[in-house]
Amino acid sequence: MIRVLHIGLSHQFGGIESFLLNLDRAIDRSEFHFDYVAYGSTAPREDEFAVLGSTVHHLSNRRNPFAYVRELIGLMGRGYDVVHVHKNSAADVVPFMCARCVPGLKVVAHAHNTSSGAGRVVPALNTLGRNVVVRCSDSLLACSAVAARWLYGAEADCAALIPNGIDISAYAFDSAARERVRAELGVGDEIIVGCVGRFRKEKNQSFLAGVLGELLAGGVPARVLFLGDGTELEATKRAFEEAGLGDWAIFLGSVRNVADYMQAMDVLAMPSLFEGLPLTAVEGQAAGLPVLLSDKITDEVCLTELAFRLPVTDDAAAKWAECIANNPYRGSRNVADIKALEPFDARNTATKVQRVYTELVGHRA
Repeated sequence: MIRVLHIGLSHQFGGIESFLLNLDRAIDRSEFHFDYVAYGSTAPREDEFAVLGSTVHHLSNRRNPFAYVRELIGLMGRGYDVVHVHKNSAADVVPFMCARCVPGLKVVAHAHNTSSGAGRVVPALNTLGRNVVVRCSDSLLACSAVAARWLYGAEADCAALIPNGIDISAYAFDSAARERVRAELGVGDEIIVGCVGRFRKEKNQSFLAGVLGELLAGGVPARVLFLGDGTELEATKRAFEEAGLGDWAIFLGSVRNVADYMQAMDVLAMPSLFEGLPLTAVEGQAAGLPVLLSDKITDEVCLTELAFRLPVTDDAAAKWAECIANNPYRGSRNVADIKALEPFDARNTATKVQRVYTELVGHRA
């Protein structure tokens, strides 16, 4: 059995955490075992990882570099064959350097994002850290070509592209679930614009206040449904309140049954300023939802005719509102092109990742 230690769980459930949970559910447990490293005392959905037989190890605060390094090396030396490091940038290269202190341990780097947003510090550290990541890794992976260029620079072409995987069947349209969830939300015939993800500046959720304002001004009854938590949650709420739209925005926080809430939606909106390769966009298309994507998001996620890329400039809200108002699938669903989504089936993703581990380590009894 090949034992893998994944590094990358944060204190909030986001793209990396979703990828890992879907991957863990799909692996061959007779051949592979996963454990995880989380920064801080808590990790989202830890109970679900535990049900799958995985252990989540919690590290001390990274502000104590000596304790951080000591704990990492100690964990990596507990009989693991592979350490798989999931990164949004190369700003923190300590896990890669620690892994090289453990004899025989194979190292996999995995790029999950395409930028760090505003500021100069993280981009500078990312540029400086690329060399360390590449030199210390036995295998380079990325969720998209753009993510590979961001994390690996000139070595991007050496990275294997592994699409983030989901359980496609879980998102199949269910009219009964749609009616039930909309009743629970107290929603009538109005259009529900869904937005799923952590509240961070790059997600740009406050942009939807302008979109909702345009819809209501045009006489189109609509509400925005947000699923997720994060540092920009309160700021997003204020944006809607200040626009006089607080009563038309629903904030449910982080939920586990995202697929059920997608049944209640009429369109999925993703106005991000940058992303890696967002699983949520794949989930929306699997649910048969029209998915409006920022043109800052890679077109690699435009898998079906349901995906539309739009600008997120200050004057673009009216265009988004027009697309939402003219949605031909309201109250029903277009049947997604399942074959086009197959590369994002979690089972296919698991097969590719397992092959990477096996090629590095070989088969283990």
